[in-house]
Amino acid sequence: MTQSKTMRVVCLAHTGYRRAGLAFEKGDNTLDATGLTEAQLAQITADPRLRLEGQGDSVSAVSGAAISSAPALTLAQALAQLQPDNPDHFTQSGKPKTEALEALVKQPVSAKARDSVWAEYQAANAAQGED
Repeated sequence: MTQSKTMRVVCLAHTGYRRAGLAFEKGDNTLDATGLTEAQLAQITADPRLRLEGQGDSVSAVSGAAISSAPALTLAQALAQLQPDNPDHFTQSGKPKTEALEALVKQPVSAKARDSVWAEYQAANAAQGED
């Protein structure tokens, strides 16, 4: 029998607040961390309206995710850290997921901003390949 690992998340927003594909109640919420993806955990951890309680650094161990406490990156730096073969990092159409970028830059990232920097990033990499 597999043991479920739970984590407690305090929602500072209204009941029904959504993040990482989950709906939260205002106040305490208990989640089954074994069912969360790396991207979901990154979104929850990065959201200032959600606070992990009593987990500390063990949250990354609960889900197997590698959540960094390093300083925020620029979008270009974040793009360089994404892994193309990781479905938590890229969409099926090949664009970086905004949620994965948000976890690295530690702020919201719009699809428009992602698309703009992604085009520049791809052009720069193509130019380097020609040299």
